[in-house]
Amino acid sequence: MRIRNKITVALIGLNLLTIAVMGFVAHQLLLQKFSEQVRRSALVNFSSDFAAYHEAYGDWTTAARKESFDKFVARRAVSLGRQVSVGLLGVETGGSAPATQAMHPASMVNGLVRPPFHFLVFDQQGRVLKAISPYKVGDLVDAKDRQTATPILHDNKILAYVIQRGEIAYSALDLGYLSAIRHALSVGAGIGVLLAIALGWFLGTMISRPLSRLKSAISSVEAGELNQQVDIPSRDEIGDLASAFNKMSTELSRNRAALKRSNQQLEHQTAILQELSIRDPLTQLYNRRYFDEHAPRIGDAPNHAAAIVLGDVDFFKQINDSLAHEIGDKVLCQLSVILQNNTRGSDIVARYGGEEFVLALANVSMPQAIAHCERLRRAIETHPWHEISPELSVTMSFGVSAMLKETSLQEALRVADSMLYRAKGQGRNCVAYPPLAVEDSEKAAAALPSA
Repeated sequence: MRIRNKITVALIGLNLLTIAVMGFVAHQLLLQKFSEQVRRSALVNFSSDFAAYHEAYGDWTTAARKESFDKFVARRAVSLGRQVSVGLLGVETGGSAPATQAMHPASMVNGLVRPPFHFLVFDQQGRVLKAISPYKVGDLVDAKDRQTATPILHDNKILAYVIQRGEIAYSALDLGYLSAIRHALSVGAGIGVLLAIALGWFLGTMISRPLSRLKSAISSVEAGELNQQVDIPSRDEIGDLASAFNKMSTELSRNRAALKRSNQQLEHQTAILQELSIRDPLTQLYNRRYFDEHAPRIGDAPNHAAAIVLGDVDFFKQINDSLAHEIGDKVLCQLSVILQNNTRGSDIVARYGGEEFVLALANVSMPQAIAHCERLRRAIETHPWHEISPELSVTMSFGVSAMLKETSLQEALRVADSMLYRAKGQGRNCVAYPPLAVEDSEKAAAALPSA
């Protein structure tokens, strides 16, 4: 169940319970007050009738011999326009009704006369004048009952004492009043229920709406959208919670941005370090480590045709000795440029150590590799080295080896190294390779893919 529904149900239930308790208490208090008023009114009427009866005949004994109390009350009620008081049977017998049946005032309920109260009357000596069970006329009233009696006064003189007993039997008018009051309470309770439902729904919506917005923002943060702001201007606990969430969201967003920048810097530095780890610092060619790791894959082409070439600068020691090492470094850097400019992107060019370079040529046959090396040799030989130093001239010797599918890199390097040694022995500035029956170099060079 959603929190709005829970809050709404709780508020409605609380309001309904409050209305029910208030309605019950109000009804009980009203009934109690109404009953007390009826009892008081009945007692006042009885006392008035008794005083009039006593005044008309002088005393109770004389009055009882001349006219019964019930008949006197009925006659007086007619003259006063009051409801007639009669005996329990609803008829007058012409004499005094039995003392145990004398009640006042009578009520008409379901067509029958039901007197609501019994009245016990005794004189100042405590002797019963008008009896109800368990007393008889002339009996002495117990001291306990005397304490509950009410005096009947006339001209500030106590005529007798009366005790009111019995249950209330409301008149039709009384019942009408009670019905109208109950109806009013019911209508008020119904209106209260409707207001409770409306108030519960309204308060539940007011409380749950900011919580729903907070929940939505938290879900967005969980999904990775960290910079979430919830606008809840209230200064209660929910407002404090929203403010704390906004601060947390802002801080998380700021930290993530900083972390992202840090990661980017780290990735950039890692890339630089990785590049430095595979590059020769002087010539910026790949180093031997990179070549040894990647050259074996050069023979994975569909036709498995590849070649390994070792090149060595001729008389490089003399260049360093006669022209200084700075000139020698410039020579190595320029050679790296010439080698890169005259190879393809699929080839690998690396500085193998000192003045020695190594190439891995992909998708080439041996004649094509030899022609390619001849082109490199001529490019080096004809380069304007005098621009670096007037008396400088540079040549390079090459050794070529085929790298077939079944040939390992170490075996191909061993063959290329032996061919390089042969080129040195043949006078340098040349390309040496294993004895082959190949087409002439110009055909091979024409068939070689351009750099």
